Amino acid sequence: MRRADAFVPAPGRVVAVMGATRSAGAATVATRLAETAALQGPGPAMLIDLELPAGSIGARLQLSGGPNMGGLLQKTAEPITDDVIARVAQRYHGAMEVMPAPFSPAMISQVDPDPQRLADILDNLIGRGYFVVVHLDSRVNPLNLCVLQRAETIWIASAEDGQAGTQLLMKELTAAGIRRELILPTQGMPS
Repeated sequence: MRRADAFVPAPGRVVAVMGATRSAGAATVATRLAETAALQGPGPAMLIDLELPAGSIGARLQLSGGPNMGGLLQKTAEPITDDVIARVAQRYHGAMEVMPAPFSPAMISQVDPDPQRLADILDNLIGRGYFVVVHLDSRVNPLNLCVLQRAETIWIASAEDGQAGTQLLMKELTAAGIRRELILPTQGMPS
């Protein structure tokens, strides 16, 4: 996929955004990508904040508290259905919805999130034609790998002086089996 093609929203796709560091601006990049996809269509866009244990997108977009990805990813016998996703998804505007991370670490249980539940969520959204943008933290772990293995493009955001951090994260991702050609630094994003 060429860089310019990464911005053409198409339904049923996943794009991931990671920060080389927590302060790299990945949440801003992910939000901008989801808004662009929602505005350009042709299908709906879903922004998922997986910066756990607490994310910043929900507060930044002034979403209400309540059900969030932390609770949805807890292992349970309840299958992932459209209704279960609708309990967490909040309409931000037009064709864009957001599934926020918990606003604070105290809002999640001590149990690790279940990657299979995340896989079921992504499969559901892709199957319904969503352009899914997932904001990840900077770790390579089983939960993030679930997204990264489905992503058609992985954007790496870094602080202005963060080339070393970007290179390190790219190395970790390729060591985890992610194809290098899918990983792009946000410095190469068209305006």
